[in-house]
Amino acid sequence: MLSGAERADLPDGCVVLFSGGSALARTAPVLADAEPGVLHLVTTFDSGGSSGPLRRAFRMPAVGDLRNRMLALASPRQEALRRFLARRLPSGEGPDLRQQLETWSVTTPADSAVLAWARSCLARCLERLPDEFPLGRASVGNLVLTVLYLEADRDLDAAVRELGERLEIRAHVRPIADCDLHLLARLDDGRSLVGQHAMTGREGPPPDRPIDELRLVESLSEPRPARVHLRPELARAIENASLLVFPIGSFYSSVLANLLPSGVGRAIAAARCPKVLVLNTRADPEQLGLTAESAVERLLAVLQADLPPESPRAGLLDVVLTDSTGCVGLPVEETLADRLSVAVERRPLVAPADATKAVDPERLTKALLDLAVPRSRPGQGQS
Repeated sequence: MLSGAERADLPDGCVVLFSGGSALARTAPVLADAEPGVLHLVTTFDSGGSSGPLRRAFRMPAVGDLRNRMLALASPRQEALRRFLARRLPSGEGPDLRQQLETWSVTTPADSAVLAWARSCLARCLERLPDEFPLGRASVGNLVLTVLYLEADRDLDAAVRELGERLEIRAHVRPIADCDLHLLARLDDGRSLVGQHAMTGREGPPPDRPIDELRLVESLSEPRPARVHLRPELARAIENASLLVFPIGSFYSSVLANLLPSGVGRAIAAARCPKVLVLNTRADPEQLGLTAESAVERLLAVLQADLPPESPRAGLLDVVLTDSTGCVGLPVEETLADRLSVAVERRPLVAPADATKAVDPERLTKALLDLAVPRSRPGQGQS
């Protein structure tokens, strides 16, 4: 396991994406193949899915989005490892689920050293899990990343780096913060939704009123305001980026969540590259009541909150990228460009006749790289 002192700095000129979740899973490898310097800054504040029980058991950051992104970026040479880490238990509870994991940890074909390593990690994580740990829908990749984190003295960067090297990922992946904090969304009627799981609509009903504010809090049970500072290495990468992207995905819990740590807004303001918001091509439950203009306003408000009072908005966002084929999750007002001093770039982002309205990875990649500042020197993407 690499210590902090042994980690190489991130190169200058990266395309930096502030994201989480699975929205970029298909685009990430295409972008990595087209551009050697890509940095994914991934939220660690989720509280649902397989990450939720792990966070409760070990008081740790969420690892599910990190695992998802690294698997998407895995080298084809490590396909067997990727498939193993992508395994997930069925829903339910009971001793059979633990037995299934124990079986996977000892009987999965290990025709390579890296698979043997992954099996050993899973076995060591099982030894640490409390007897009452709920294993329904547990992710093998999350369990492996958890034990790497615990064995690295709770250093999430070190754990992510080791798993990234084993998977030979084709881009840089970093957690936006290494802390046990959660999200709180305040609705426009004064009610609060505590925890990412309460606002996405995946593990319960979606918000029934528009979200007015997003903040970090100490815990689900004690939602007192909390702060975490952006690490210097990430601040430098943002300031020296060739493109900053606020991409598709859950608007509050995946995109804006990455902008909450102290220092992110200042680093974005200091960057001298294009800054792009990509509008979702499909409806997002978190964007209830928003238009494209109000979404831009929310993003700018989060960034401005990190700046000195009365700081101008100029330089925080340059382009709003939207699909030109009519597949947009938010209506785009004709007044947006003039009112908010941003350019509206309309590009075909969805493939013809795609009934799902999902972003086409090649089209999105081309649209983004057309906006990026050309790199002055070649780089090699590696976690």
